[in-house]
Amino acid sequence: MLKAIAPLDDVVFWAMPRPTKRPKTLTDLIDWDAPVFSEERAAALISLTAAKHRQLLDKLPPDRRAAFPGYRRTRQGKQVLELRFDDLSGCLRTAEGGSSCQFLLLHDSGELKARLITPREAALLMGAPRSYKLSTSYNESYNAMGDAVVVPVVKHIVDHLLVPLALQNGRDIPSGKKASLQRLLL
Repeated sequence: MLKAIAPLDDVVFWAMPRPTKRPKTLTDLIDWDAPVFSEERAAALISLTAAKHRQLLDKLPPDRRAAFPGYRRTRQGKQVLELRFDDLSGCLRTAEGGSSCQFLLLHDSGELKARLITPREAALLMGAPRSYKLSTSYNESYNAMGDAVVVPVVKHIVDHLLVPLALQNGRDIPSGKKASLQRLLL
């Protein structure tokens, strides 16, 4: 990066505080009571799991509860389900964004079940409060969250970069506008 910006004039690096640690893991956020796929549909999806990922799933202790998000991808002409094992969600994409819906493999009491991520889970991952009103349509709600900005990230940037820059440049931010912006971002 330094090499790329070396010829540029007036490059400014801004030191911001590190964001607070995320409060929950994906496993903590999941609605474990949400409907799951039929055994047949789940088996078909699980059969797409790469051998390496299947081995990791098979090694899980029976009493461990965990969620593994994944997307169907085509690799070397073959459809596979690529999973994450870091307790983080994959990128929330919309169908218009050129990607498929995010699936979840849920390991609970030694059983492996499958389903799509729910719109409420997508909203929570994007930083929306539980009270955020979603459409009754799965696609509308999921699309509202996919390819969007994460509210807590935007709030951190506003609070620790944009407002200080505006103040540093002598801009007065009316308290009403700042309060409106903070309400919007909370």
